[in-house]
Amino acid sequence: MATESTRFCGLVLIAALFLGGCATGATAEGMTVKASDIKGPPSPGVASAVGVGAVEGGEKTDPLLMSQIDNPTFKKALVVSLRKAGLLSGDAHPKYVVAVELIALKQPIFGTDMKVTSVIRYRLRDAATGALVLDEEIFAPYTAKFTDSLIGTQRLRLANEGAARRSIATLIEKLNAASTSTSKSAAPPAPAATLAATYSL
Repeated sequence: MATESTRFCGLVLIAALFLGGCATGATAEGMTVKASDIKGPPSPGVASAVGVGAVEGGEKTDPLLMSQIDNPTFKKALVVSLRKAGLLSGDAHPKYVVAVELIALKQPIFGTDMKVTSVIRYRLRDAATGALVLDEEIFAPYTAKFTDSLIGTQRLRLANEGAARRSIATLIEKLNAASTSTSKSAAPPAPAATLAATYSL
């Protein structure tokens, strides 16, 4: 009778054979929002006011396993995305700081069209008071189709990047929507909330 370890190794081997090629990690360029992802100008309350703090929970990619998202690369994508959206602070001491926790990447083991859902938590704090202004756990799905790449490992990386990019785009929307409350420095911390990003795939 096969052990759990044997079964797992068998699945990994099958996935490697089906995916083909070595796994590569998500790129900052692929995770950075596009101009079409940004809905309008930045809201006054958060324009040029957001810095990026700690990014945790990511994982380096093992070329023999599956594509992942590592912390430094995601942080770079987030910084560039916030800059594109007009939200990134150029000050060494920004008004707000967003911390990130990469909770999960829900990935298929193999497939033709590959759907990945990223689960990422963002906490925005008032840098002066430490008050929690925004706390969002965002679920963002993205499907990389067979026509996007014939190579399975590349298709999975594209799905990872798309899911992360949509997560960041949703964060930007939430930051702009929260501009009224964030403009009041004395406002009490907002309650934690969970948002499932909705997109047509």
